[in-house]
Order: sequence, then C-alpha cells, then structure tokens
Amino acid sequence: MNFDAAAPTAERILVLFGSANQKGYTQTLLKLFLENYLPQLHNTYAIETVYITEQKYLPCSGCGACQQTGICPWNHKDHYDRLLQKIDAADTIILASPLYFMNFPAPVKAMIDRTQQIFAQKFFTKTRSMEQTKKGILIASCGSADKEGFIPMKSTAKLFFQCIGAGFAQHLFACNTDHPQEIQIFD
Repeated sequence: MNFDAAAPTAERILVLFGSANQKGYTQTLLKLFLENYLPQLHNTYAIETVYITEQKYLPCSGCGACQQTGICPWNHKDHYDRLLQKIDAADTIILASPLYFMNFPAPVKAMIDRTQQIFAQKFFTKTRSMEQTKKGILIASCGSADKEGFIPMKSTAKLFFQCIGAGFAQHLFACNTDHPQEIQIFD
C-alpha cells in the first residue's frame, strides 16, 4: 500500500528491503516479524516496501556538497530524493537485510551512506530537527552460525536510524541459514 492511500491515523511502515533474493531467509524473517508486529496495530497501518537492490542508488562520493546545501547533488539522478520523502513520511522504518562480511550488502550500505545529507542538514545547514520521532527496526539473516557477525551491522543500523530521526526500537536476527535444519532466530 502506498502511504498516500493510508488513513491519516495509520502507522506508516517503510520497509527498506536489502536482499537481492526476495524469496530468501531475509524475506521469511521479515514476514515472521510482521505476523507478530502488525496485530498490535489493530489494522491501522500502511506498509510500503522499497527494494534497495532494484534502486541502484549511487554511493556517497564524499564531495562535501551536502555540507554546504544539505542536499546531495546525485538525488535527482538516482531518485534518492523519492526515498527521502518516504523516510520522512514513515513512522516506522524496518531495515531488512542479509549479513555480508559482518555488515550490509553494498547496495544497502550505499543507501545508508547517502543519509550523510540528513546528517549535514542537522549539523551543518541546521535545516533539520534533531528529534527522534520514528521507530527503527533491524531484521537480518546470516548464513553462518556466528552471532557475533551481527554486532557491526547493528552498530551501523543504530547510526543510520539516529541519522533519519528514528530510535532503535528492536531487532530480529536469524543465523545459520546455510543449514536450514539448524537455523537460530534471536532478538
């Protein structure tokens, strides 16, 4: 559902889906989470999903333009400005991703790095509030059994959520997905 069609009182949930495999363990874990989370909202919600790997967001080049203007010069080229509008409209942001080498896959990391412009709006141009009015939720899956791999990812997610004005509300992880009979789900 598009946020525009949502009732004014509906909780707007933006899912930033970071797996190239839309039928894999990250999707399964997201579905499990939503099955438990959505009933708490008493049918007053709207969900919009952005498939990060399909968007082809350009990585931050470190040009510093956002420190001067608060806006990345690439926003209109790769439609990142549309993502920023969705983030601003959302009440809850769910970041769902597989774990690659103890962090996010490159397309997700590029999306996260581009929020540098929001950081610049807060600290350089002073055009954005410092308030944290949104909820941030991290959902991640990992092929190995090593739970420690989620620690760097969780740190990155926490900074991302702070940057976009979201408190880190909760997380749900699944590891050992390379061995489906031995998957461990934990929060």
